[in-house]
Amino acid sequence: MCRTGAWSAPDALRFVPDVQTTEGRLVVPQWGGGQQVTFAFRQGRVTSVTAKTGQEAVNAAWARATGDKDRIAELVLGMNPKLPHTGPGGRLPYYGYGAGMLRIALGDNWESGGANRSSLEAWFYLSDTTVTAGNVTLIKDGRLVIQ
Repeated sequence: MCRTGAWSAPDALRFVPDVQTTEGRLVVPQWGGGQQVTFAFRQGRVTSVTAKTGQEAVNAAWARATGDKDRIAELVLGMNPKLPHTGPGGRLPYYGYGAGMLRIALGDNWESGGANRSSLEAWFYLSDTTVTAGNVTLIKDGRLVIQ
């Protein structure tokens, strides 16, 4: 972004990861009518979706989604130090671009230049994560540690 002729840092780093080897779990507070929803990954694909409560609603939401619903669509690392993680009334400021916020999307990613095509566009905002790339910590406990 250019302000008064000077270049400034981006608001976010948004990318489509190579996720064919993704293993593990993504736990989110709510999705599809369920609470504390866990997406389990193996070899880059969601293998199960379970909920602490609301499993029937989660099953129905997952069944409605089509296409590459079981793939990570994009990762977004918030970089803007002027945007807090939450705004007035707990509202999320501008798509999670606040410094240290992590947004993980599942499903369709055409807008980011990816090949996933799906009716699912699920965005999850994580404000207290730690993100590393190789041996470099980018975000620690929800705080941006790189500049």
